[in-house]
Amino acid sequence: MHVENYVGFLVSQGIIEEADQEIYCYGFKVLMFNAICILSVMAIGLFFGLLPETVSFLIGFFGMRLYLRRRIPCSDREKVLWSFYDDLFAVLLVY
Repeated sequence: MHVENYVGFLVSQGIIEEADQEIYCYGFKVLMFNAICILSVMAIGLFFGLLPETVSFLIGFFGMRLYLRRRIPCSDREKVLWSFYDDLFAVLLVY
């Protein structure tokens, strides 16, 4: 995958240490996943002509998610992400 190549390049340039390579791979994968989800939701909002509402919705839900993530311990963060995006898409489809 491209993430491993990019992180390998960063290691070869001495920007990150080889011991931290897996952590950076995971971080970049999470970043790409979040970016794809946000762009998908914004594309749906644009398709339905609700871009300002979609942006305000995303800002509100991301703020709430950051607040709750500090309050609710979770051993499996991937389940939290999937449940959040499932709820997000359901709300947008109902709206």
